[in-house]
Amino acid sequence: MMLSVVPFIYVGYRICRTILALIKAIFIYLLAPLFYSPNLKPYVNRWTVVTGCTDGIGKAYTIELAKRGLRKFVLIGRNQTKLSDIKTYLELSFGCRVKTYVFDFSKDNYDELRKFVSDIDVGFVVNSVGVGRENLERYGDNPDADRQILKVNGLGAAEFLSLILPTMEKSGGGQIVVLSSSQGYRPIPYLASYSASKAMMSFLCECIDREYKTISVQCLTPALVATKMVYYEKGSLFVVTPEQFAKEAVNSIGLTARTSGCFNHELQLLAMHLFPWTILKHLIMPIYYHQRRRMTLLHAAASAEKQGVTRMSAKA
Repeated sequence: MMLSVVPFIYVGYRICRTILALIKAIFIYLLAPLFYSPNLKPYVNRWTVVTGCTDGIGKAYTIELAKRGLRKFVLIGRNQTKLSDIKTYLELSFGCRVKTYVFDFSKDNYDELRKFVSDIDVGFVVNSVGVGRENLERYGDNPDADRQILKVNGLGAAEFLSLILPTMEKSGGGQIVVLSSSQGYRPIPYLASYSASKAMMSFLCECIDREYKTISVQCLTPALVATKMVYYEKGSLFVVTPEQFAKEAVNSIGLTARTSGCFNHELQLLAMHLFPWTILKHLIMPIYYHQRRRMTLLHAAASAEKQGVTRMSAKA
């Protein structure tokens, strides 16, 4: 008789867990903005260091911070032209002081980067450096892509935190925001290296947040955002724009140490609370199969277009 009620207790537990997660999401993203705004004043006269700031979420987050009053930025990226573009935009649009540092997280010298940031009064950090992959593949089928992802998203992002933390602590502490991913919650086939590297960063964030008393660390775990990394150009029902994501994510600073970053994604992640992983891991795979086919078609179309342009140039 007692055993017969166990399934009902378990189902009730999953439902209660889902309801609590929904209530938390509603509070953070719908109710809290009505009376709460993150306190960014301590960072106005200190430097905000941003990695991965030339595209996508990193760029949108940087601009959102400038809109909120931050005026001193150190931008780190590998593309000098894009760094110059965002630097000019921040200077002309908001009157910001901006320093840039060209750095490739997959191969450049971290000791030199450490020296560069060591004398900067760093108050706020956005660690959004990351690379995606062009195709969803089994681990080992494309070792170069796997190696690049593990180097940049895992070791590179982690090494950056290790060199920025002493500088921040010396300056009195501050706020770190790290861009992880919802794909780091559980192992995702065909995204093994990406999923593993993001899981690493999520764990690292919580450790650092507990180790450093004067430094707060927030880990963002978004689902799909319309960026070049996932080959979406526009927002949709399940895909948010970088600008909307950044606005909601900044609003959540000080409210939670780990969140998807926006209400839309919190709703999507309710499935993780409702279903056990033994079931959910099968339910989500059609989404990744669809994305795999979609990316294959996009690459085929891009290749055909490139060949067409080449033929036209040859005829000319």
